[in-house]
Amino acid sequence: MARKKQDEYEEIEEKRNSKWQVFLFIIFIPLLFIITAIYIGLTISGVDVQEKISSVTSSLPLIGDDDESLKSTNQQQANKELENQIKSLNEKLQKKEDNIRSLEEKITAKEREIDELKIKIRDSEDEKDVASQEQDGGDDKQKDIVSTYEKMNPTKAALIFTELKENEAILLLKALKTDARTKVLEKMDPAVAARYTSLLAEPLSE
Repeated sequence: MARKKQDEYEEIEEKRNSKWQVFLFIIFIPLLFIITAIYIGLTISGVDVQEKISSVTSSLPLIGDDDESLKSTNQQQANKELENQIKSLNEKLQKKEDNIRSLEEKITAKEREIDELKIKIRDSEDEKDVASQEQDGGDDKQKDIVSTYEKMNPTKAALIFTELKENEAILLLKALKTDARTKVLEKMDPAVAARYTSLLAEPLSE
């Protein structure tokens, strides 16, 4: 039984070796001979076989090269998108800066107008103060004149009043106290006194 199995195994090995020998002598060796003959023939003809082989192999697409090319393309696309985003952000930033600059100019113009108004208001207040001071000074001066006439002798005062312009005389007479005014009118010419008395009863037109 063991002998039989051994014989079968040897038979299988012989068939396997026979197939390998057929491939070697019928296919491989003739093919190798043909390739060698072609190589020698091309070399004799002056063809650089090594360069041709290198050229052919370098033109063959490789998986690694495809990956690198794809990575490079993706990187370029990502860089382009990033540049577009940066450009868009710069444009928005420029618009914001332009708006801020425009608002600052408007604020500056408004501040200038406010300063001009303040100057006008201050000048107007100064003019009012000057006018008020002048009026106060005039009132004080008139009071002094009225006080002088009130202390003056009625006869002398009556003579002075008759020398004044009529409206000035009426103005001063109205400013005098009632007692002083009565004494002055008594010392005047009756006709003049009557005229002044009539005018004193009416509103004075300047």
